[in-house]
Amino acid sequence: MTIRFPNPAALAIILPFLAACGREAPKGGSPEAQIEPASPTFNILNILKATGNKVEVTGAVSRPYFESKGTMMRINGGVNLEIYEFDTPAALEAAAGKISPDGMMIDGQRMEWPAQPHFYKTERVMILYLGNDADNARELEGAFGRQFAGAK
Repeated sequence: MTIRFPNPAALAIILPFLAACGREAPKGGSPEAQIEPASPTFNILNILKATGNKVEVTGAVSRPYFESKGTMMRINGGVNLEIYEFDTPAALEAAAGKISPDGMMIDGQRMEWPAQPHFYKTERVMILYLGNDADNARELEGAFGRQFAGAK
């Protein structure tokens, strides 16, 4: 499964539009309904959907080395992303500073990832993609900028 995004110029046009008008928040007790409308995580969810991806919010995720709790999303039935939203850009930068350039160490501890780590950041959000698919990594880079840590 491959993630689809428009080219970066189109994404720059779509992002402010989605942030301004938003989509109606899902109702009920589903994991998607737990995402606060107009939050950076909600915006990423809407961008993924608006660009033709099938997105399933599968629940919350936490890692002991990040102060922020995250949201797990499954894209197009098989690509898992962990989305961590921080209170401030400074908090995001502090968390990102704990990650080694290759993504294999966090806060001085060696990580045993099930696949290659790829870390991206935007606004107040850190995105973790664990996978070996170069097309997915390229699509994420096109949407969120160059990865700041992880496998090359």
